[in-house]
Amino acid sequence: MSNLGRLAAFAIIAFSLVLLPAGPVLGQKKKAMDQTEKATAQDYKALQNVKQFSGKLAFAEPTSKIITVRIESKVAVPIKDDKKKKNIYGKGGTQIVTKGKDFDFEVSDKVVVRKMGLFTEYDDKGNLKQYTSKEIAELRGSDPSKPGYAATYEDLLAGQLVTLHLNPPPKPAPDAGAGNVAKPSVRMIVIVQQSTGTISSAPPKKKK
Repeated sequence: MSNLGRLAAFAIIAFSLVLLPAGPVLGQKKKAMDQTEKATAQDYKALQNVKQFSGKLAFAEPTSKIITVRIESKVAVPIKDDKKKKNIYGKGGTQIVTKGKDFDFEVSDKVVVRKMGLFTEYDDKGNLKQYTSKEIAELRGSDPSKPGYAATYEDLLAGQLVTLHLNPPPKPAPDAGAGNVAKPSVRMIVIVQQSTGTISSAPPKKKK
């Protein structure tokens, strides 16, 4: 990957970036607000040469060929003055807001799903599942290009930390409009970490 591609990928997958403007910062007593928006054409344009994309899984269903991954960052924003409520932090205070940006990708028909660990699983009787050495070897497989262990699309759950391995986007048609940016497709999904908490997301809208 070129230096430009690495910089683009690094800028997009910065999960815990915190921007702190001047003034006192509100502590954890104030519940963080959540704000989510859709990725723009410019955001997708920055992914043209990116081979891997990491974020929090927001939407994935076996019946859909669309997967949505959310990039989150924490930003300090000024506290709005509310005359009805006493502001104990004084003027110029800030609060931490979690902002999310949802990226939608098409999933290839032969997508591969892997997981980086043998996460806690239970059998049909509710007992903790134990793997034999043979089962572990079979799940790992013999293909060194595939990280971790074999998984299925049904193992994907909202809130998981995932890394998408991307195919290059197709070349745009000659008559494509200026705002139409080709998106890369997903050839492999790697579950890096199990769900880190609930995540609210509606299924992506189908193209008309």
